[in-house]
Amino acid sequence: MAGLYNKTGGQEKAISTYPDYLSLNTSHIKANYTLGVLYYNNAAKLKGIVKTPADKNPLKENLTNAEFYLKKANDLHLENVEIDMLITDILKMK
Repeated sequence: MAGLYNKTGGQEKAISTYPDYLSLNTSHIKANYTLGVLYYNNAAKLKGIVKTPADKNPLKENLTNAEFYLKKANDLHLENVEIDMLITDILKMK
């Protein structure tokens, strides 16, 4: 279901559904990667609109979650340049 939500523009629903799937299979590379990218994309959108310290909380939360899931995907699929680049971007945005 999470993949379907993601493909049909329901990114928030996908974000809320992927953890349920991952609780059944924590080693699923694509699910970890996709969830990390969803959080990364949210953070990238928020980065452009952060104006006050209170605005930073959702940004930090999305960056933290993106980093967690992308690192998990990277641990499962070593030497993935794209994942490494995303993680580097996240560390720069923090």
